[in-house]
Amino acid sequence: MKQWIVFGAVLALVAGALVLSQTRHVEANVAPNALLYLVADTEQELTRLPMKYTRISDEDEIKYGNGIAKQLEDSDSEHNEEHSVVEAYLRTVGEQVAANAHRKLPYKFHYLPDRNFLNAFAIPGGHVFVGAGLLAVMDNEDELAAVLGHEIEHIDHYDCAQRLQIEAALRKVPFGELIAIPVLVFEAGYNKNQELEADRDGTRLAVAAGYSPKGAVELFTEFKKMEEQVQTGRAATPEEEISGAAAQILTGYFRSHPSSADRLALMQSLIAEENWTQGPEKPLGVRYIFLAHRAEDLVAAGKYDKAIQTAAEALQLHPDHPPALVALAKAACATRDFTKASAAYRGLLVRHQAEADSVRAFADDRAAAAMSARHFDEAGQLAAFTLELQPNNAGSLKLLAEVKLEQKDTATALEIGQKLQKLYPSAAASLNQYAYSVSEEAFQLRDYARAARFAAYLLDLTAAPQGDVQSILARSEFAMGNFRAAAGDYRKLIAFDFRTDTTIEPAVLTAYADSLGSIAQHANAAREFAAALQPARSATDDFKAQVQIEEAGLMVVAGNESQAHSLGEGNGSFAPERAARLGWWYYRAGKFDAAGKLLQRLIAQRPGDAALQTTLGWVEIEGNPSDETLQRFQQSLGDEQAASAAHAGMAIAGWRLNKTDDALGIFDRVSREAPEWTNPEWVRTLYGPVAARSAQEMYAEQQKRLAARKR
Repeated sequence: MKQWIVFGAVLALVAGALVLSQTRHVEANVAPNALLYLVADTEQELTRLPMKYTRISDEDEIKYGNGIAKQLEDSDSEHNEEHSVVEAYLRTVGEQVAANAHRKLPYKFHYLPDRNFLNAFAIPGGHVFVGAGLLAVMDNEDELAAVLGHEIEHIDHYDCAQRLQIEAALRKVPFGELIAIPVLVFEAGYNKNQELEADRDGTRLAVAAGYSPKGAVELFTEFKKMEEQVQTGRAATPEEEISGAAAQILTGYFRSHPSSADRLALMQSLIAEENWTQGPEKPLGVRYIFLAHRAEDLVAAGKYDKAIQTAAEALQLHPDHPPALVALAKAACATRDFTKASAAYRGLLVRHQAEADSVRAFADDRAAAAMSARHFDEAGQLAAFTLELQPNNAGSLKLLAEVKLEQKDTATALEIGQKLQKLYPSAAASLNQYAYSVSEEAFQLRDYARAARFAAYLLDLTAAPQGDVQSILARSEFAMGNFRAAAGDYRKLIAFDFRTDTTIEPAVLTAYADSLGSIAQHANAAREFAAALQPARSATDDFKAQVQIEEAGLMVVAGNESQAHSLGEGNGSFAPERAARLGWWYYRAGKFDAAGKLLQRLIAQRPGDAALQTTLGWVEIEGNPSDETLQRFQQSLGDEQAASAAHAGMAIAGWRLNKTDDALGIFDRVSREAPEWTNPEWVRTLYGPVAARSAQEMYAEQQKRLAARKR
């Protein structure tokens, strides 16, 4: 009677606590561990209730246990081949261990594929569940036998049945509805005596089934390491690091179980007491599965060398295991051991196409990532590898063409591009768009060599004139000082504009003329210029005037001033503003006095014209510049096309006037925005000798100061 009074008092206390909790509205996060902690904290008191007087029959325990176990079986969505293999193995080992159990129940052994679940638990009636996370830390079958023996003893000693009855009492659940009790309540540990008793008797079961007691020792040694890691948050090695989800489960496990040190001490004492011999251990028959899992995790963590080692170990135990082959192929691919990666891929190809495809997708992703990071050698090797796995793959061909362009192997890139045009037109179009985008972006970033390379490739590949691409190519060649190539590209651009009735921009004409005028010993530059503009018979008078001036200027550079004299005298055929270019050509020819006189006369008519003022500024730099020279360049700063040259003129004039710091400050900006000004040959070809020498001096001083700042 006293026992029932105690039981009633406990229930009253629990009910009172529930009422009190409802009257105090406290917000709290709900998690599975909360229930584990609650059961663990109350277990020592509740299990003292005299359940032996109300023990349910074996038949009822089996019935209720089957219903509860079905919750887990129904929720398992990963019942694949691996699941079946592991569960069959658990059944084989479990039946051997259970053969010597005191209670003759229909023991059943289940696999939970959650890799973060480092636990095992029993359910009334003979069900034992083992998590993938726990199997992954085992090295041999003897450890598994110790775990299964432990859980069998919780059933054998009626611990699970008592937990079932306690839950029924606390929840006021009729026995007919006991299958609604959450499985979580059986995951929690029991009191210390029950746990140690299950350790002791479970190990006896394992030994009776022919297993070494050393398995239990090794298992609790591993548990001790994990317990220390959970408590300190530190792992001995990166490979031993426990995931966040697993650490949370283990925190609850270690809180609800005796310390691993106590359990280890018990095993060592029991072995001595029973005088057991610690014979050879049996290999864990499914260890290869969990080694493959570990290899997959190592690949995901980027620990490729360790992944190769672990996957190889799995394949030694079970050759041709698909997950291990996938992990090996991916890790070998990441370390660029393509021979090993290819062999693993071939091992998958015949029977496991989806897994083989995942390897190729992994290589594709790494190739794309390497390309984005501008690691072109790696990207090219990976793209070539994926083409070995799947010849003529459109994505890999496109990526390889991009890599070859970046590596300046335009011939190979062109060959690949032509193949894409035949096999995969949409991929070819995507490659063309990529090439155009790169050329445009590179030009904006003043990476003229890259811009020219991609533009030239695109024009060769399509074999069709494209005005915008031709313009990028011509401007890039000009900025690099490749004037002969630039002249040819500008002529093609002008021809394209004529064919498509596109208005020829004045800047295109001047750049074409400047390119022709920069080619050494090109005596026929004026004739070539006139021939290129011959189709402009119906052009406006303004356009014809510009053509006349550029042609006259090219003749001045060649030593013939007759046409320039005629135009310079002013015959009313063009506005004075146009004559800035005529003054420029006298300057280019080194005829500084004639240039100065012509420009001064024209400025008298148009004093506010920025082009005339700037050109005169360049002429003055070759003689005796003044502060007025600086002011001349300032007038062109608002013109986007002329701004870089105007800033360069200000820097050079300031340098000549000994305004060193101001000049260098401006030159720093010029060298970033127009790096051609740091190319002595480019400056020397287009500008006067004093300007070229000054630019070179400033560049040398700039580099000297940069080096000093770095030191």
